[in-house]
Amino acid sequence: MRYSPNPLGFKFLAVVVLSSLLGSAQVVAAKNKTKVSLWSDSYCGVKAIFTKKKKILFTDHSRATIPASCTTVDLGMTKMKDQGAVAIAKALMDNVGVTNLIMYNNAIGPRGARALGQLLGNNTGLTMLNLDNNHIGKRGAKWISDGLKSNTKLTNLDLVNNDIKDVGAGSLAEALKINRGLRYLNIASNKINNNGTTAIAEALSLNENLHTLSISGNKFGNVGAAAIAKAVHAIGKGKKGALKTLKLDGNNFGKQALADLREAKGNNNQLTMLKLFGKKKSKSTVQA
Repeated sequence: MRYSPNPLGFKFLAVVVLSSLLGSAQVVAAKNKTKVSLWSDSYCGVKAIFTKKKKILFTDHSRATIPASCTTVDLGMTKMKDQGAVAIAKALMDNVGVTNLIMYNNAIGPRGARALGQLLGNNTGLTMLNLDNNHIGKRGAKWISDGLKSNTKLTNLDLVNNDIKDVGAGSLAEALKINRGLRYLNIASNKINNNGTTAIAEALSLNENLHTLSISGNKFGNVGAAAIAKAVHAIGKGKKGALKTLKLDGNNFGKQALADLREAKGNNNQLTMLKLFGKKKSKSTVQA
């Protein structure tokens, strides 16, 4: 299931808090005159977690507490950086009630990613993690991957625009070879070249759970595309692999690679969507 951030944003934060106090589940947005669900019991944003701050600046994260009723925690665009990510990871370590954790656009680096990787290795409740548009890099991708190796509950992982490059993609590939839970992975716009793509391709035919993969807007060319085509063809011949949706648009492969990919899809009835064309992905949290 895809997560769509609250379109009203922080402008309506006061309305959200007031509505929660009143026990109301809906408000009328003045701008578009439509009713918007506030998820007053299950949805927890910044105010519900960091209640001691005068401003949402995240200078002190020692008081991070997740209310028991929370199932979705949205901390996107809150300037939390590594310090905040570490605090949230600690607060969720033994929490099985929160299923969705959204932390896009927060300048989270390798240290925060390490804490989140440790969270993935221990937590048995989280099913969706969005880390789009952070700075986890190749080291952070390794920590996240290490957590995935022992995690069986996380189904959706978004890592768009995190500069993980080939090394980070290789780490994720190693995790995919043994992971038994992930169904959706988005690593678009990560400067992944042929080596990283080849590593991911090799993992696809071994993973029996991943249904959707986006490698859009990266830097791989014919070699990486050929490796993907080989994996798609192998899955179609009845070998291991569960891939149904594959997005490769915005890369640098040529006509022959396109032909090979189309042929591979033609021999794979399981793959229902193969995206080969389109503009490069923008640096946003919009799901592919």
